[in-house]
Amino acid sequence: MNSALSGPYRFRKALTRHWVEATGSARLAIVEDGDRSAPPLALINMAATNLTMWEPLIPHLMQDFRVIRHDIRGTGESSAGSGAQDFDIEIFAEDLVAILDALHVERAIVWGASFGARIGLQLAVRRPERVALLAVFDSTLGPPPSRAERDAGQMAARMLRRRSGVAEVAVRPSWFRHVDPRLASQAFQAAHKQVSLAPKLPDVGIPTLVATGRQDTNFAASERIASLLPIAEFVAIEMAGHGSVLQRPDATLSVFLTFVRRRAGGSLLLPGFPEKPGALASHGVDH
Repeated sequence: MNSALSGPYRFRKALTRHWVEATGSARLAIVEDGDRSAPPLALINMAATNLTMWEPLIPHLMQDFRVIRHDIRGTGESSAGSGAQDFDIEIFAEDLVAILDALHVERAIVWGASFGARIGLQLAVRRPERVALLAVFDSTLGPPPSRAERDAGQMAARMLRRRSGVAEVAVRPSWFRHVDPRLASQAFQAAHKQVSLAPKLPDVGIPTLVATGRQDTNFAASERIASLLPIAEFVAIEMAGHGSVLQRPDATLSVFLTFVRRRAGGSLLLPGFPEKPGALASHGVDH
């Protein structure tokens, strides 16, 4: 298939690329940016996208973090392993553990968007010792909103941005490209599977940032997630619908860095992390 949304995608030159073997012989595509001595930050992308969806933020994040991204099993350039029966949130969370193990990372800050946020929550529930801080953006504990609901929220947010003179971020087709689009669609259907996380969230002792677009149909669900977590901060991203990281990368970056600074006491010298001189600087995002 030669459509714009299939086939291998191109990366920026300034990164390190890896392949990691995971359960069921899945081969996971990994890229790293930044100094390997910096605090590790694992990014988990939202449904329908590949790891390049984070590209607008990478030049800024790599100044302070060892940024680790991967294509979720069966999506992007990652293989499915033994098959679509392995597509569920639990397996996806264990895949991230396999990646951290392969890269010799004991603990990481984990930032997940939408579908990726649910994977991050699952990781925090099952393997809390691997998560230093958690950022959960645009998430829900149940099935994702319908496309009509999501589109309505995004349109409302877009109108607000136009009225306020906020520049639009160009959405790139490469963010949604997969070697096997049909297989990727099956993988992302795991977002519709019911996972009983709510009863377990009160036991998660990890400082967590829960953020969502003000116009996101997941807004109430995100508020509930924050209320269930014992150490959580809730932030609304103004003029953003579902997919706030793509729509307001400048705002989401600011919210994320503010959270990490506060939890790290103004620097990134978190317990168990390698020392890196200097505190976080203020960053912006170019449109």
